Amino acid sequence: EGASHAVTYYAVVDTAAQKLAWLSLKPVTGRTHQLRVHMMALGHPIVNDPLYGLNADPDRPRRMRLHAWQLHLPHPARGEPMVWEAQPDSWG
Repeated sequence: EGASHAVTYYAVVDTAAQKLAWLSLKPVTGRTHQLRVHMMALGHPIVNDPLYGLNADPDRPRRMRLHAWQLHLPHPARGEPMVWEAQPDSWG
């Protein structure tokens, strides 16, 4: 009750040892923490998420394993679509 509606499309890209998965997440709405909350609600939180992950502790700094490989945004003046991509070998 009182929560805003949020929609995220997701697909499993690959798995590792039946414990980890590489997911493709596509947020349709733009809610704060949307991907993190949806993954936690499905019982599969993002690795090292200090707020919504397993053994969450917001006072313990961690490096989350969340990476956007592609961004689609409208140009701020012209409105035309702009796309940025990062290939997996550049994720470091």
